Amino acid sequence: MALPSFVIIGAQRSASTTIHFTLARHPQIFMSTRKELNFFLRGDDGKLPGWVDEGAACLTPLTLADYEAVFAEAGPQHRAIGEASPSYLFAGVASRIKVTLPDAKLVAILRHPIGQATSILSVWLGREPTADELEQWLSDGKEGPKGTPPLAMHGRYADHLEPYFALYPRERIKIVLFEDFRSEPDVVIAELEQFLGVDHVPLPHLHLNASGPRRSQFLRRILCAKALARAAVPKPVLRRLTGAVHRIESLNTSEKSPNIAADFRAELTERFYGGNIRKLEELVEVDLDHWRRPSIPRVKTSDGHKSAARHAWLQASGTSA
Repeated sequence: MALPSFVIIGAQRSASTTIHFTLARHPQIFMSTRKELNFFLRGDDGKLPGWVDEGAACLTPLTLADYEAVFAEAGPQHRAIGEASPSYLFAGVASRIKVTLPDAKLVAILRHPIGQATSILSVWLGREPTADELEQWLSDGKEGPKGTPPLAMHGRYADHLEPYFALYPRERIKIVLFEDFRSEPDVVIAELEQFLGVDHVPLPHLHLNASGPRRSQFLRRILCAKALARAAVPKPVLRRLTGAVHRIESLNTSEKSPNIAADFRAELTERFYGGNIRKLEELVEVDLDHWRRPSIPRVKTSDGHKSAARHAWLQASGTSA
């Protein structure tokens, strides 16, 4: 039986769905058919946190044997085996993952914490929040639906990543910035291919699990029922259908950014995350000045690893450097 050689641990609302199903199209990568297995969220008593969706909870592997069975179809052609469960980042499960997957590689996709908070809150409210609502939810520290951790806690990435860096060597943890993936998705995927030790293969760009209110609540209810049907769907069919369902969900989503002035966004960033961002910069060795000051463009440092990834992508796409 096979176990994952890598895990996408988060963060929520940061393109992990798109990256999961993009990597699933790579011939040398085996991804779990279903995203968000949430296996390591189970406590010692076998229970899941109350905020895990009921439909997802009934499909979460109960035992290690059940978890292994998810990857039973992986073959010798698969150099990398993975899953993506974004809640792993903030749920305090680093030690559980280490015990079961001691040599795994970890991928963390980090989004500007105010951008992430806005996206999460839009899911909680079922509509785009106003600037005042966003500030209120960040300030009051109350839990989200079904005991979901408070909104401001989700974006304190340094606190969430510290246990992983304490348990895993730095070279086994890959940090991806959401902004980089949004601006250069092919380059970021090429970097991930190198990190995972697979050949570079040009993959079609997907855009899945968009945030925002649903255009049709009726269609949303139909799509939410997909979890109930999964058990009866043959795996080969399910593998083809899952990505299609996510694409339909994204098309049914009205993506609108709330009208938050740049200076107010910067104020919220410093007030709720300033210290944590500085701590994160030291931990992951990445300049995040563009998070603190929206007027500062993102400048991506090109080290040897990234340059090689960019070169591979340019060659495959037929684009000159």
